[in-house]
Amino acid sequence: MSLPIFHKLIFVVLGMLYLALVATRHIEFVAWSQVTAMWSYNIDWIAWSSHPHFYRFLAAYPGLYMTHWYNDEFFSIYICLCMFVTLALIFKIVLRSRAPTVVFYIAFAVVCGSHLLMNGRGALSWLGWAIIIASLLMGKERVFFANILFISVGLLFTSVSSGTFFVGFTCIFVSLVISVIKSEYNPLFWAKLLPCAAFIPYYYSVVLKNLSYFAFENKNIVEKMLEHGVGPIIDDYPIILWAFFIILLFSPFIINFLLKRFSVTQISILALPIVGGAFGITTLTLVVVSVLAVVLPRFTLARDNRLYPGYVS
Repeated sequence: MSLPIFHKLIFVVLGMLYLALVATRHIEFVAWSQVTAMWSYNIDWIAWSSHPHFYRFLAAYPGLYMTHWYNDEFFSIYICLCMFVTLALIFKIVLRSRAPTVVFYIAFAVVCGSHLLMNGRGALSWLGWAIIIASLLMGKERVFFANILFISVGLLFTSVSSGTFFVGFTCIFVSLVISVIKSEYNPLFWAKLLPCAAFIPYYYSVVLKNLSYFAFENKNIVEKMLEHGVGPIIDDYPIILWAFFIILLFSPFIINFLLKRFSVTQISILALPIVGGAFGITTLTLVVVSVLAVVLPRFTLARDNRLYPGYVS
């Protein structure tokens, strides 16, 4: 299935209009302090390689480089191009579900609209998460090295935030565990395992950094992590906490419902951003990409009730 040429032209025109607004600074994305500080020191890459924010710096580097040599708006253009890649990946996933055309317009509106509320960090984390979702749901065994590169780039972009990296890495790990349980040691399994193994030292450093940060004050670690995430929202809207307890009460029925309609990999794609999002708002926003890629097409299938033909569980 593919989009009719008329709709493709509409998306191209809308995309060019969005890019024009970015180029003329009507829409702006800014780099965050961690990477701008690293850029300003002008230290060689080997010296930076052991820095805890090195991967974040790599993810933002193309935009910082273009901004340094050209104009300030080029970082915004870089982020806008990343947004288009995120959108293209979501479109590709939706195409596999045979969803009606309206789903593409919903996805376009949600992604473009959400980016208006983001800085560069959030946009890059969405790109990394979209890459990981596409790798898990549409990975092909015959493109072994491309899969390794794809997953590695996805982890790199999610590393702009500790929470988003944790979600991306854990989701791939869950997929690996499922493969081990099923004894599916195919090329796709190794293509997922190798990037995970390469990022284990960084994963370990992220865990240690966050534990030391949240344990610095004389407070309960979980309580302080919630203060960094949805804690302030719960304080303003305590009904959210009651909703959580109701969901927890009916969780066996909810899990049974989900398992009948989604694979375990798809459920982890939906659930992990929510769990991680309790401790960070940027991480919580990943659930938007998950819903667009997994839930929305599933409940708007036009002609086919089968569960995502061609997907890898």
